[in-house]
Amino acid sequence: MHHFLALLTRCRDFQRLVHYLKGGDPPRAGGASALTKAATYGVCRSARGYCVSSLLSHVHRSCVVLTADTESSNQIAADVQSLLPLIHASGFTPELFVLPSHDFLFEATSLPDPQVVQDRLTALEPWLNQEPVIVVAPISAFAGFTVPADLLRQGTFVLRLGEEMDFTQLTQRLTDDGYERVDTVETVAQFSVRGGIMDVFPPTQALPLRVELFGDEIVSMRQFNPDTQRSAGDMESCEIVPPRGIILTESIVREALPRIRQSLEEQKEVLKSRNLLRERDLLNEVTVGDISRLEQLTCFPGVERYMPHLYPKGSRIIDFVPEGGVVFVDDLNRIQRCWERTAEEFGRYLDAKIAAGEFLPPPLPWFPKLETLLRALHRNNTCELLPGLPDEGSAAPLHSFILDCQLPVTFQGQMSLVSEKLKQWQAEGRRVICSTHHPQRLMELFRDADIGGVRYEKSAADSAGHNGDELASQEVRPGELRVSTYGMVNGFEVPEANFVLLTDAEVFGWSGIHRRWRKRRERSQAIRTHLELTPGDYIVHIGHGIGQYHGVTRQKVGDSENEYLLIQYAGTDRLFVPVHQIDRIQKYIGAEHRAGGDGGAPALNSLTGNAWEKAKRRAITSARDIAEDLAKLYAERESAEGHSFAPDSPWQRELEVSFDWEETPDQARAIEDVKADMETSRPMDRLICGDVGYGKTEVALRAAFKAVQDGTQVAVLVPTTVLAQQHYTTFRERLAPYPVKVELLSRFRNKAEQEQIVKGIRQGTVDIVVATHRLLSRDVTFSNIGLIVVDEEHRFGVEQKEKLKQLRTQVDVLTLTATPIPRTLHMALGGIREMSVINDPPRGRLPVRTHVMPFDDDLVRTAILREMERGGQVYMVHNRVRSIRHVAAHIARLVPSARIAIGHGQLAEDELEEIMYDFYNGKYDVLVCTTIIESGLDIPNANTLIVDRCEQFGLAQLYQLRGRVGRSDRQAYAYLLYGRRAKISHKAEQRIEALQEFAGLGSGYKIALRDLEIRGAGNLLGAEQHGYMQAVGFDLYCQMLSEAVSAIRHEPVKRRTDLPEVDLPLAAYLPEDYIENLNHRLELYQRLATVESLQDVDELEVDMKDRFGVLPIQASNLLRVMRLRVTCPSVSIERISRSDRRILLHFNQRRKPSEGECMRLYRVMGDTANSKFHVDRIALNTIQARAEGLGINPQTISAQQVLRLVEGIVFGLASWRAV
Repeated sequence: MHHFLALLTRCRDFQRLVHYLKGGDPPRAGGASALTKAATYGVCRSARGYCVSSLLSHVHRSCVVLTADTESSNQIAADVQSLLPLIHASGFTPELFVLPSHDFLFEATSLPDPQVVQDRLTALEPWLNQEPVIVVAPISAFAGFTVPADLLRQGTFVLRLGEEMDFTQLTQRLTDDGYERVDTVETVAQFSVRGGIMDVFPPTQALPLRVELFGDEIVSMRQFNPDTQRSAGDMESCEIVPPRGIILTESIVREALPRIRQSLEEQKEVLKSRNLLRERDLLNEVTVGDISRLEQLTCFPGVERYMPHLYPKGSRIIDFVPEGGVVFVDDLNRIQRCWERTAEEFGRYLDAKIAAGEFLPPPLPWFPKLETLLRALHRNNTCELLPGLPDEGSAAPLHSFILDCQLPVTFQGQMSLVSEKLKQWQAEGRRVICSTHHPQRLMELFRDADIGGVRYEKSAADSAGHNGDELASQEVRPGELRVSTYGMVNGFEVPEANFVLLTDAEVFGWSGIHRRWRKRRERSQAIRTHLELTPGDYIVHIGHGIGQYHGVTRQKVGDSENEYLLIQYAGTDRLFVPVHQIDRIQKYIGAEHRAGGDGGAPALNSLTGNAWEKAKRRAITSARDIAEDLAKLYAERESAEGHSFAPDSPWQRELEVSFDWEETPDQARAIEDVKADMETSRPMDRLICGDVGYGKTEVALRAAFKAVQDGTQVAVLVPTTVLAQQHYTTFRERLAPYPVKVELLSRFRNKAEQEQIVKGIRQGTVDIVVATHRLLSRDVTFSNIGLIVVDEEHRFGVEQKEKLKQLRTQVDVLTLTATPIPRTLHMALGGIREMSVINDPPRGRLPVRTHVMPFDDDLVRTAILREMERGGQVYMVHNRVRSIRHVAAHIARLVPSARIAIGHGQLAEDELEEIMYDFYNGKYDVLVCTTIIESGLDIPNANTLIVDRCEQFGLAQLYQLRGRVGRSDRQAYAYLLYGRRAKISHKAEQRIEALQEFAGLGSGYKIALRDLEIRGAGNLLGAEQHGYMQAVGFDLYCQMLSEAVSAIRHEPVKRRTDLPEVDLPLAAYLPEDYIENLNHRLELYQRLATVESLQDVDELEVDMKDRFGVLPIQASNLLRVMRLRVTCPSVSIERISRSDRRILLHFNQRRKPSEGECMRLYRVMGDTANSKFHVDRIALNTIQARAEGLGINPQTISAQQVLRLVEGIVFGLASWRAV
């Protein structure tokens, strides 16, 4: 038993409580009305996770922790997770899960959130398998219905290596169970079929599964990485569970349909009696359609609303909880209030849907009485955790216990008070543990304060025995102060156990960083960069200009058949591009024609004339001008003398270790880039690019701390007061443990405060100042400025930008921007513009639950009330200023208790800033606004977004709007609502379809991001360049810019050398019956077109066999030809061509085969060709006479023999010359 979890054993009620939880006290008569059999008093909120962990390390029972809301669940789970290694060290090894609640929005246009379904099914798995588990859940997670446990077991099937499986039946079963058939499996609940290979992603698996069949036998099963699509490890078997948490069988549907039809007839009579005839007809239409889909055993959007009809016994999650475990109920009164509130909200939503003729009334309540649920848990030992002590005379449950964990005193960073209190506690013989992110700094502070008896114990995971720390097994002595890194967020004290736990929150007043429960499986969402073309897309051909892609066609030329891309140009001009030249084609993206938008179509070039060459020349000149300007600035910085900052100190390393999130790879690279720049003697001028919440501020904070430690001052310049307040709060809280003075200078400081801060800046007593453009005023002078951090520079005025430009050659400058920059532009400017791009989203961030559905008053009311009830705020986006006040008034009628503000771009700047500042500080619940919020705002408490008339927005706008929520540890929601009865244009309908994909991070996500990247490029390069980008396309312009940069830096231009053409009488392509999906074929053709070595071809062959199975002869020929093309340059072959009666290998005249090589070739050809083949006499003059080629007669041998012969010559020459 680890000493930390054993501290509560000193409480007299602890062993009694353990005895009860183990089942030692049978229920007594009486007290039958109590909803829990026991109560433990005195468990303050910060001690809940610790108490649960300590008890479980003694009880060794599976456990459920019921809380009032998701936030409470995440907080308890986070503490339990940090102590899980210590629980495991006790010999009890449970897994930990948070059981999320449903949205309970059963719209016909919206599927359940796949992540929620996955988490719920994963949490159920150990219950079904009787495995040790800790499940923490908000009470709302137990509402609604679920598949009965026995049916879920029946609906789960196992695939095993070597077993026979009817492929057609397997495909049909996955479809019936609710798996979505897609081209490429990327997320849970998807499957794809390619020949004899099936990919499927069950919700209970960390990675998707690739199943390969030969006939009906499973010959291979392996997991694969959904980002790379490469296999990751073999498997012997795998459970496939229904992905929607619902199972349809013929018998279930057959029994349910009479109930549904009867309910329909009854409800139609009700609506008729109320003269709601339109609603009656709508209900009939919707339900008859649903019945038809149910008869086909199809899991369709909204099928969940029929669960009480399908499973009439009303199976619920509570039925899965096994007997013999422990149930902790976190404050029953709070749980009851939340349950009743949520039930009321859902009741209003359901009643409105029933009245509108969209839903049937359920035969059973979705939210039963809470008493019914809790009594179902009495087969376990239940115990309520209460923060206070029992009142005299109040009704007590069957068993009562007191642990008396109290909130500790807080010091808010006042170390003199910390020292005084610690010495007092030591004199009283208290056992004190300080759990901190800054152990070395805290040890230093304690030494400086002359506090003795301090010992340092390593982290919870390490002290569980992984590193042999002897303190792990030694209890804390009376009067001892022990410093450790257990990871607890808040502290508490237990007077009876003579024990105090302090954390950074109490010592430093560090309240800004909150850990949340982190899921055990995390995977970044990859954005594919290969060419994705759809007929009708505009493209740029390097040699011929802008055309329109019309698909892939197969053409037979002579004896060989291959695939070609058909490109339409101006007039009747058409171009057939061989697929192996696909690298010469780029998807056209210009400043006016943004993917996914409604911009006008670009003008098509003609295949005749020189307009395209002129456009390229003008764009090249523009790119050269940009490169020269940037290179000039770069040279000035290189020659300037700046401050060379010292390498990282122990404090620097400790601050970085204290960061509560794991750095993403991009963020870690950005941090190292900045440090390297700062440690050189030239002034830094680096741009950090990444979306809001991706970790730019942490990069800036570490740079600022590094500068302050060298005795210099730091200025953080931001465009708005709201951003200034955010950065000030973050810097102050993160740097609280260190002697760093942080100040805020903005118009929300009064005149006297501003004068005092300006004086401190001048005298050097202020180390870091966060400010708006007030910082650039003439009266502000620094004592010793070392670093300037500029956030969103493009939002400053011309005058401020000019002053910043002057500063760039004097001090280190770090610029932050939230507009994404394309990787192509990033690479093009490498070497003359220091730039770090953070494209990785933070690991473990909760995805925003996105719903695309018609506008509905009850839905809007429910969404706002739900957010307000958890203390959060709401963005209501309506993008028309003339009607925005009417919308705000409508919201006020829907939710009278909401405090509503209005914000739009036509307000005076000061007025708008004040509104945003007040919203940031919680003065309003709902901000009704235009798209002014789409960038630059980070308000962690605003976690619900409602967009009115979403069909009128571009995908890029919606992507950025959605990014305003989901910035904290709370679940965020985005409701994209379109007009219910408005006449929607065809383009708007298409956009709504794209939004459905966008909601699930599909192709719409990629389109939106690409659009934003163009905007970011404009910010970086200047608006005057947009015409040139439009003329030649963005990607080609970046390529030109890259070449201009290389030329100015006198570096070799990195152009890819075209491989020699190889024209053989072969069918060399990827057949449709091998790779059915055209974009998959294009992706592989693109990879083929960019290979540079035999190893690249080998890797591609492995990937193709892995993903699509055994290569057909045409695909095999394609790879063999590519190997020839890769090898030809090394033996001086410039091309391999064919004429009517011969194949010619054309050699470079300076590197023709020697006479000795010719003789060896003669023998090789003779050995290969056998008696059927006539070999031309080979001699040096013969080679010269035949167009510098070596002739082979293909007429008398097969295509495969020709291929083997050519391979023998090319690879033979390569091996001889390599020796």
